[in-house]
Amino acid sequence: MKKMLRIMLVWMFVISSLTSISVSAAPEDPDAPDVVKVYMPFVVRQVTYNISGTVTDANGSPLSGVTVTDKNGTTAVTNASGHYSLASPGGTNALTADKTGFEFAPGVLEVNVAGDMSNQNFAVAAACIQSIVDPGFEAGGWWTLAGATYNNVNRNSGSWSALTGIPAGSPNAWGYSWVRTPLISVPVGTTSAVLRMWVYAQTGESPLSPLPSRPIGNKFTAPVPDIDSTDEAAAISAYDAQYVMVLNGASQILEILQWNRRNELFWMPRQFDLTKWAGQSISIEVGTYNDGQGFTTNMFVDDVTLTMCDDPLPPPPVCSQQVANNSFEYFGNWIDDSDPLLPVIYRSTYDTYFANSGLRSLRVGTPLESWDDYAGYSEAYQVVSIPAGTTYARLSFYRLLRSEEVYIPGSIKDAQLNSENRIQLQSEIGIQSQTAADHLDFQYAYVTNIDGTQLLKTLIFERGSNATNLAWRQNVYDLTAYAGQTLRIYFGVYNDGSALWNRSVMYIDDVYLDTCTGVLPPPPPPPPPSTCVNLIGNGGFQTNADWYIPATAYSAGYTNVVSRSGGRAMRTGIYYPYQNRYSYSDFGQYVYIPPTYGLGATALLEFYEYTAGGDGGNDIQYLLVLDYWGNWIDTLRWGSRGQYSWVYHNDDLTSYGDWLIRLQWGTYNNGWGAVTSMTIDDVSLTYCP
Repeated sequence: MKKMLRIMLVWMFVISSLTSISVSAAPEDPDAPDVVKVYMPFVVRQVTYNISGTVTDANGSPLSGVTVTDKNGTTAVTNASGHYSLASPGGTNALTADKTGFEFAPGVLEVNVAGDMSNQNFAVAAACIQSIVDPGFEAGGWWTLAGATYNNVNRNSGSWSALTGIPAGSPNAWGYSWVRTPLISVPVGTTSAVLRMWVYAQTGESPLSPLPSRPIGNKFTAPVPDIDSTDEAAAISAYDAQYVMVLNGASQILEILQWNRRNELFWMPRQFDLTKWAGQSISIEVGTYNDGQGFTTNMFVDDVTLTMCDDPLPPPPVCSQQVANNSFEYFGNWIDDSDPLLPVIYRSTYDTYFANSGLRSLRVGTPLESWDDYAGYSEAYQVVSIPAGTTYARLSFYRLLRSEEVYIPGSIKDAQLNSENRIQLQSEIGIQSQTAADHLDFQYAYVTNIDGTQLLKTLIFERGSNATNLAWRQNVYDLTAYAGQTLRIYFGVYNDGSALWNRSVMYIDDVYLDTCTGVLPPPPPPPPPSTCVNLIGNGGFQTNADWYIPATAYSAGYTNVVSRSGGRAMRTGIYYPYQNRYSYSDFGQYVYIPPTYGLGATALLEFYEYTAGGDGGNDIQYLLVLDYWGNWIDTLRWGSRGQYSWVYHNDDLTSYGDWLIRLQWGTYNNGWGAVTSMTIDDVSLTYCP
């Protein structure tokens, strides 16, 4: 039957071809009888042009073996002279360069082909090494597993992932379950070492339950002094945790990158900066700790990469964060130093009622919800060190002040408060000798020497002033002058103990002490404007100024393929399926927002986005708020969208008044399935005093 069908189709083609010949060969005669005119079909040949260029390394020398791919999937590989040449149809096209271990600029080269084109060049932006041999757990044998298993049911990409911890419904048991890399050498001179992974976190425990104390040395081997535990041994191992750690060759903990407990139930990326370990050999451990009681906890992990780069540009500043347990999410590191006569419930402690981020904060003072008001100091401190050679040390924290007291000017204690010396106040103002006229609460923060006997710097010293609002404020201080010293950082509240004048309390969260080398302090902020101003530069992307575009496997870039106005916009992510690859594609801008607190000022971010793809939720588009040093502060956008139209967005950034922040848009592609992109245009940040 199939053979007969083929014969019939051949005969139909022959007959149709014969009818393509005109039945009249004579010249046209208007009086001649009508004839049927048909013409032979013909094929239009598509015109192609040649695109060529050169790829060079960081020293400007030719680089061979680089694959250049256009949006149609046509490829060419550079020769020993770094030269490539490929055929392209006319019209718009886009080229990318790719070679393992390198990142190129531009990330995407957009061209309008109307003839042969030469000098379409790429240059190495950074020479990089991807050090994880089996990032997706596909091969087996490279990772060391202890209590963990390979899993082919729940994975971010590929066929396999790793499961750490105890699955829901399985018997609970005490212990660790982890996967660990072999020792990885971070070369001397590495200017960027970024660890990325995707995790899927599950737990049956309440998110409001405390975290166990962070381990030290080889896991839980010794108790850690804590402000909120009467049974240190129990506190150190109670409840479950999911974690990421850096270890040395002796399996000793060098750094804990993540120590939390989440029940997210979808794949989420994690990113950590390991540049500080340049010149050392480290291993990465990802795992879950179960306490053996109650519900179980587990965490899947997949697509782990450690990208180490030697950027040909001058090295960026090297910064370290010195405060342990800086968001108070677990027990440990902070030491209670309250008046011993204070009841335990009014000494410094962790608090779950108020938090700037995460689930907990530090509480000092008497909460307004309590029944009593006891006189005394409620405070906590941590010992920190600022390394010698530090060129800039920046302390920042968030505070929330609450007080029922009304400030009485002219009191004896008012004069003492102006001295800004809490240590003197403790000795010079006897709590028992106060009269009603002298009652006054105050909140404070200060820095002392290592043993707490010498006041070095007063950070906060404020009177209670009937403040019952719930607005978190950030405070920032320069501690560079104390480079090479070990200090105590104190937070506290003094309550006068009078029910008549009521109670005061302060909550502290997100404490950072960033110590950096090779960097000067940021420039002083300009004076606040008198009228509404736009704080964003080049918000329409019509020039190449103001925006920072890091070099990645598929860098963000200016584009004229999609734009809302002006002919150009900023692309993040990947437009063309043939160029799909595992990549982060980001751009951002630093912006200083003038003071807003108590001034009635506002700061409104506005922009338009054009999203495409989405890959069924596997790829992600995002907008982050980072501080000056790149620490994550907030997530304004997070999702996987393919709206294929310009959509308006706005975000209120008034809470970031008097702060230098970095706004960072980006798209993550997992390198599988469909591609995802997000194009941004017409960005403004309007500050109105």
